[in-house]
Amino acid sequence: MSADSRWTTSNSAYGSFWKAIPLEPKIFPKPPSAGSEVIQQRRERLSQLLREHGVRERPVEGDGNCQFRALADQLYGSEDHHAAIREQVIDQLRAEPHRYKGFVEGGNYDDYVAEMARNGTWGDHVTLQAAADAMGARIHVLTDNLTEAFIQVLPQSQKTSKVLKISFWAEVHYNSLAERSGGQAGNCPF
Repeated sequence: MSADSRWTTSNSAYGSFWKAIPLEPKIFPKPPSAGSEVIQQRRERLSQLLREHGVRERPVEGDGNCQFRALADQLYGSEDHHAAIREQVIDQLRAEPHRYKGFVEGGNYDDYVAEMARNGTWGDHVTLQAAADAMGARIHVLTDNLTEAFIQVLPQSQKTSKVLKISFWAEVHYNSLAERSGGQAGNCPF
């Protein structure tokens, strides 16, 4: 596999994949039983992708803020700045509702933004795009999703060459990614 093909996807629009992500869970769910064959297969699939890309997960707390924590870890080296990331994302959502409104499933956009502004509310496909736009950074997501293992979220206007890399255990949790220590990342865009 060439270095360039490792970070490509057939997904031309971020919205097509992210429809599966719940928009409104308020309580971080307990992950399905580790004994489940499907869960085991998905876990192994993502573990293999992480190895292929020469990265490892940097776990973040699973308190409903994990998407924002993972992005904070990528930007600041610490998940503790998750509230500042959430605030930037909310500011972006409020500044350009016309860009995001069409991707919010059901309900009122203003209610959606108000809910997303609350600590502990899960980030979703819309907040991920708003984060990319607010920071002007590409976001690479490795996931255990069976149809799209890699998602690239592109900002409306790129302001930095830094690429934020996170993992996503579908319907459950985001983590930050880092180069494997002592490992070879090859031409991985880290």
